[in-house]
Amino acid sequence: MLKMKYCKIFLFLLLMIMGVSTNAQEVTCEGEQLINVDIVVGNPGKAPPYKPGHILVFRCTDVKLKMHGQQVIECLSNGKWDYPYPKCGDVTCLLNTKKENIKMDRFPDFECPVTPGYNLTFSCNGQGLILKGQREITCQSNGEWSSPFPKCEDKHTEGHTTSCGPPPDVNDADTIELKKHEYNTGERVEYSCFNKYTLDLRPPFSRYLTCEQGEWRGTIKPYYYFIGDKKLGAITSYRCESGYRQTAAKATCTRDGWTPKPLCAEIVCAAPNIPNAEIDGGQSENYKIYSRIQYKCRSGFEPKQPVQITCNPQGQWTGIQQCTVSEKCGPPPHVNDADTTELKKDEYNTGERVEYSCFNKYTLDLRPSFSRYLTCVQGEWRGLNLK
Repeated sequence: MLKMKYCKIFLFLLLMIMGVSTNAQEVTCEGEQLINVDIVVGNPGKAPPYKPGHILVFRCTDVKLKMHGQQVIECLSNGKWDYPYPKCGDVTCLLNTKKENIKMDRFPDFECPVTPGYNLTFSCNGQGLILKGQREITCQSNGEWSSPFPKCEDKHTEGHTTSCGPPPDVNDADTIELKKHEYNTGERVEYSCFNKYTLDLRPPFSRYLTCEQGEWRGTIKPYYYFIGDKKLGAITSYRCESGYRQTAAKATCTRDGWTPKPLCAEIVCAAPNIPNAEIDGGQSENYKIYSRIQYKCRSGFEPKQPVQITCNPQGQWTGIQQCTVSEKCGPPPHVNDADTTELKKDEYNTGERVEYSCFNKYTLDLRPSFSRYLTCVQGEWRGLNLK
């Protein structure tokens, strides 16, 4: 008995020397303050205690806010999160003002943070330079530019390939636009996942691949979004990627997968219906967000200048101007072997008329249905059936 007692004492002292406490607490990660952020998914749950291996997925409390930080974090074995809790704030796009030999025009002029909808156009400063990349880019609703900032390069540079072939295939994801056969340096493509997957946007991952001197750069990593319960009948919240809208408030696990199908529908603008207008280049059934089309009002309607409209992130057209009846006419039309008796003006008001007279060997037929006059009627010239 005495020997056993000494053995226990020796073991206790040994544990003390090694720094091991007989009352050691279980390792957990502490929760942090949520700033405009909700925990949308937790594995095994949203509430503490958070033990090593515990995963949390966040989203902003308002779709108009941008997340700063990582959407997915994990509790590590040392009781620390692999990334800090994210925060959500106003959506802005960063300006890259360190590009050399490039001129950046801002539309409209601003000194405040760049918000979605702002456009930038670029040109090169200096002779012998060409622009590589998109000439115009737009600040998008997700706080990212529609394309990378372009570069200005010497147009005589040779000896290397600057274009890329079609972007690579990615399991469980694809490009949101049809692939082209060739891309220039600076162009990039955006990927989107299929229904039950989402993109891992933690560094070094991204939703984009960029063509750089003949090679595609960047890493796309899809992962299964529903980290929590996958049992039949399970109901969980979910969130769609930028450019897509939820088709339901919750997703339900069924034998055929998550329903409804699809969980996310792409946000598009329907073909615009603008009376008395003609779309340049024809019209499609649907248009992706940030698409731009141009139309002209028919003769006799205003405005006379071409109008450009944009599909916004809410799936609505912005910049539409209705074609209204014009009260004025342009110069009167040309007539073979005849001309106006007075100098033509650039513009005529409704009710004004012009008289025509034939050249030396011709005369006007003034029988009924013919006339020597044309009259401006709400933007159109009426009368004068010359023969």
